Amino acid sequence: MLEGQVRELCGSMPLVDNYGGMYKKWSGVLVPAKGSKWIGLLGSNPWRRQSFIELSGDYSLAGKYAGLHTPEKSLLNFMQTHVGASDVPCISPPNAAFTTVASPLTRENALLLLRWIHNLRNKGTRMPERFLTCIRDGNWVKTSAGYKSPSDSFLSSSDWGCLLQMGSLLVDIPFIDLEFYGKRIEKYKEELKVIGVMFEFGEACQFIGKHFMSLASSRDLTRSKVFSMLKFMRFLREKYLPTEDFVKSVMSGRWLKTVAGMSSPIGSILPDSEWTTASIISHLPFIDSEYYGDEILSYNTELQLLGVVVGFNRDYQLVVDNFEWPLYMASITVDCTFLILECIRHASLSDDLLGNIRRQKWVKTNHGLGLRSPSECFLFDSDWNCLMSVADGVPLIDVKFYGSRIQSYKDELKKIGVVVRFEEASIAVSKRFKVLALKNSLTKEQVLSLLACYRQMKETKLQFPTKLMRKAQKYKWLKTKLGYRTPANSILFDEEWMSISRIASLPFIDDDHYGKGIYEYKDEMKAFGVTVEFQMGPRFVITGLCVPTYSAGIAPDSVIALLKCIRNHKSGSIKVSFPKDFANLISKKWLKTVAGYRSPKECILFDSSWASHLEREDGPFIDEDFYGSDIKTYKAELVLLGVTTDVENGLPLLAGHLEYHSCCSVINRIYKYLKMFKWVPDNKTANWVWIPNGDDNGKWVSPGDCVLRDEDDLYSECLHVLDKIYENELVSFFCTALGVRQSPSVADYIDLWKGWENSKTKLAHNECCAFWICIARNWSKKTEKLLFENIKKLPVISTASGGIALSDKDDVFI
Repeated sequence: MLEGQVRELCGSMPLVDNYGGMYKKWSGVLVPAKGSKWIGLLGSNPWRRQSFIELSGDYSLAGKYAGLHTPEKSLLNFMQTHVGASDVPCISPPNAAFTTVASPLTRENALLLLRWIHNLRNKGTRMPERFLTCIRDGNWVKTSAGYKSPSDSFLSSSDWGCLLQMGSLLVDIPFIDLEFYGKRIEKYKEELKVIGVMFEFGEACQFIGKHFMSLASSRDLTRSKVFSMLKFMRFLREKYLPTEDFVKSVMSGRWLKTVAGMSSPIGSILPDSEWTTASIISHLPFIDSEYYGDEILSYNTELQLLGVVVGFNRDYQLVVDNFEWPLYMASITVDCTFLILECIRHASLSDDLLGNIRRQKWVKTNHGLGLRSPSECFLFDSDWNCLMSVADGVPLIDVKFYGSRIQSYKDELKKIGVVVRFEEASIAVSKRFKVLALKNSLTKEQVLSLLACYRQMKETKLQFPTKLMRKAQKYKWLKTKLGYRTPANSILFDEEWMSISRIASLPFIDDDHYGKGIYEYKDEMKAFGVTVEFQMGPRFVITGLCVPTYSAGIAPDSVIALLKCIRNHKSGSIKVSFPKDFANLISKKWLKTVAGYRSPKECILFDSSWASHLEREDGPFIDEDFYGSDIKTYKAELVLLGVTTDVENGLPLLAGHLEYHSCCSVINRIYKYLKMFKWVPDNKTANWVWIPNGDDNGKWVSPGDCVLRDEDDLYSECLHVLDKIYENELVSFFCTALGVRQSPSVADYIDLWKGWENSKTKLAHNECCAFWICIARNWSKKTEKLLFENIKKLPVISTASGGIALSDKDDVFI
């Protein structure tokens, strides 16, 4: 038969398995287990679930079929050739694990397994995952450390393998036992790699590292074992072997004892003197030198390779990451301060940490203010340092303590809130100034410092802080004799103020408090708004005028000073209205006149316009001898006070002053003055008429007691006949101004008759005729009535004497 026909026939031929079952279909065919290699290697049939048929053992036996004798295994060979019955290492691997690799394999089986893998690789057959995994993980490889899995075994070169065995000390590296397997195993290096056997030096180092890490995880990595690790690294270095793989395997483990607990080498610090300052302000993971002893210091190179920080090397970020304030802030040294500033300059700080550094009180300041937070502090600057002395409680960084080096950290200090710029300093000082001003707490020294600072900044062409100037002008911080005032409401005293100060309550800056040195800052005071010139201060005098009760005590220079103030007030740019009680204040009798002290409204300013009518002593004229001739130059100011200056306006004052005179010549001048300007009194019944009795004696009588003329000369005893006393010019004045009668009236005559009735028994002929002529001339019903009611006696001719006698009207017959 042809080969093809045989195959076709075999493909349809049923097969009998080892259990006697007959199968027409299959995925693969295994040679019988007895005498096979697969049963010795695998121990059982792992292909059963994959429809593989394990041939019956009968296929291996000799037999006689159809008269022909078939030798032993002849049929099996036929089956292998034409049916595809296979055995290890030629069969495809099962997708299943097998148990024999979980325990040691004989050399032959181990080599058979490697040969099988070799064949599969050559065919390009992919090995199933479960099959490959059980081979990799099974402990079937004989090594120098016992039976291990391929993934835990090494096949090394004789050079580095021996070295590792020497240097690893406490670690037994599982090298494959070449004496057991012989040189044949070296042919299968690629297959060994496939199943996980390690060949590289680095892998061996990693293995050693993992071993140490397993000790660390079980807390069995003692001090001595740590030193073994370090010694191993030193050994590698000395033999010029790479350490990277070993380092990578151990550097991330938390096996190194530090003062902060167990930590990985990365970020841990080998303590030395360079870290002394940093240790004050941070909780750093220093290697526990008490635990490891000084010996640990000799492994600085090895530790550095592991990631341990050796030497400070400006590692500011490490300080920042472990920043922690000391228990006592006073322990922060100058070096600590500069380290913090260097950290701010070079490292990355979180906002929270920066805020914490701003708030904590750790910066040493001047003036006994102790430790302050940066946000409260100012950095000295020679250009504007004078500002700092303006307000107490301003904490200046102690430059003597820190040295000039502190000036080189302005940017860093600014980040943590220290005031380093003029603008910021001026704002802070302005706020502090406001607080002190509101409490009236600015000391004498601070006020003088403020003025000195203004002068200094002006001289150096620096602009004085606008906000500070505004607050200084707004608040009451200047101590004056009247209490604390704003500069605009204060006066810097000089000699010009002396006179007016006697009659006005003025806010002079208190030189008893500030000392005489305050007067050296006149220009500076003026810049702040203080009144430093007399002519600029009338508003103070007007509002503070205080006329004493004892008016005679007002000196003439005080009055002149007041008039100057009123003049300046009128011409000044700042207009201040007179206070409500100003009129009441000046209504006191404080202006000296020739007639004594009078109120301004009772005074007259004498000048040439008055001289043609009166003399200075004639009325209440201001005493020019007392005040000096300059008093005349303040005519307008006196008018404002109520003093009379115009001739035509002095009538009431001169008329009212008449009663104080007794000299006829003076009275006559006043009468003439009153007549000229047509004065008429409000009350004509008052005693306006002077009846002299000699040169300087006499009396004042009412106009009703006077008549201008008495032609019959009957009234010299009961009425005052003025044409006998005064010139005709004044007689007419008495008539027109005072209403004095031209001559006696009917009533006067009747009164005269009644007087005669009581005092006379006889009348002269002229007396009797004068009476009845008046009655006749003025006859009327009224006159008739007056006669009837008042006349009791009538004139009769006396028979005895022949004269005129008065007789009761009831006894008289016509």
